[in-house]
Amino acid sequence: SGDTEKEMKEISFNIPDPLFSRLNKISNNSDVRLHIILVAGWMMLLQKYTGHSDIILGMPTFRQKTEGQLINTVVALRGNVTGDMAVKELLMKLGPTVLEADKHQNYPIETLVYKLQFQREETGNDFPLFDISVLMEQIHDISYLDNIRQNVIVSFSKKSDRLDGVIRYNAGLFKDSTIRQVADHYHELLKNALGDVAVPVSQVSMISPDERQKMLVEFNDNRAGFYRDKSIY
Repeated sequence: SGDTEKEMKEISFNIPDPLFSRLNKISNNSDVRLHIILVAGWMMLLQKYTGHSDIILGMPTFRQKTEGQLINTVVALRGNVTGDMAVKELLMKLGPTVLEADKHQNYPIETLVYKLQFQREETGNDFPLFDISVLMEQIHDISYLDNIRQNVIVSFSKKSDRLDGVIRYNAGLFKDSTIRQVADHYHELLKNALGDVAVPVSQVSMISPDERQKMLVEFNDNRAGFYRDKSIY
């Protein structure tokens, strides 16, 4: 029930060099551009997990310099992610999406939910428009999400030599091992996606060589000895 308080847990992960340096280079050391790349990574990951091309994520509005009442503290980012589009194409489309979302941040999000006629029971979420938000501590304030109860919140913090990440998740829905695997998949996907941004999304792997070895070789090791002079039955 949406009225029941969720038990939220969290796991930490980090993105070290050389991927961290690659992220800085592509984003030109801009925190806003870096956030766009990180969001693109999550959209690609969700596309691979779900098979859906229409992906919606949440983002807190940019941190305000002065205290004031905000109409919205969160905006929705909608991306169309297909397997045949290049990673570069997704990044180029997502940039204007983020800027447009910020431009129209004062459009009441509850009005948007009402006009789209979303029902909570149809989505299974406390907040029916999206169920995961991605933010960067340098430009966002996680407290802006306090009134939007979601099942997953991903926050990043940029350090001098790495990018620290935290995934806060609903422990009633996800196991710790599941979320850790998600973090590993995200890191692997981001590394492969930024290695060659001209590659189609469908060809960007989220599975590491070690995991692939386990899935294709170790888990399929079904050899069994039997007497050659007797039937298998």
